[in-house]
Amino acid sequence: MSQRRVGALRGLGLGAVLLGAALGTTACGDGEAVARGGALVDAAELPPSIGTVGDFALTERSGRPVTAADLAGRVWVVDFFFSTCTGPCPALSRNMLRLQDELAGTGVQLVSVTVDPRVDDPATLAAYADDLGADPDRWWFLTGDEEATYALIRERFYAAVERAPEAQALPGQQVTHATRFYVVDRDGAIRGYHDGRTEDGVAATAALARRLDARGRP
Repeated sequence: MSQRRVGALRGLGLGAVLLGAALGTTACGDGEAVARGGALVDAAELPPSIGTVGDFALTERSGRPVTAADLAGRVWVVDFFFSTCTGPCPALSRNMLRLQDELAGTGVQLVSVTVDPRVDDPATLAAYADDLGADPDRWWFLTGDEEATYALIRERFYAAVERAPEAQALPGQQVTHATRFYVVDRDGAIRGYHDGRTEDGVAATAALARRLDARGRP
């Protein structure tokens, strides 16, 4: 993604991001700088940073506090979901499970952040993760303050998230959110994002995460 395009994305602001979500669209990028026609590009062409995650404070399903410091020096893949979702979340979680298998033997950490912390406390996330077969060491499930979580998603990942008004919220559809997998490098910089619902998105995510992980190894 060009620097001009990144600047344009930031300049559009949250309103445009949420409009895109309402229209069912996804942001630009989605792996074209990483995979072209199924073939990886040269390492020198790895995508530049499109932003830095910065610090945050959330709680893992185990009850352990997690901050950016816990992920420093590691490549990680993050998605946003909620446990009662009847929309895209089951597909996202299945595809994260595929990444758990495909990235076995690497140092890549998987991270799923709930967008419905009113329901998804650590115990609920633990049950959800156990049902999936998520490795507690390699795949973390995080919850926390809703306002702070939404700010993290919108301001650091430039992604959409919005809770429906109570009177309009249908069961399993109470939160609208981005459906991408974001790849973060060892310095906390977001290096790419891909559609977490598709075969191509999973493949591109795995390829980018694997290459970033390999670049930092001796």
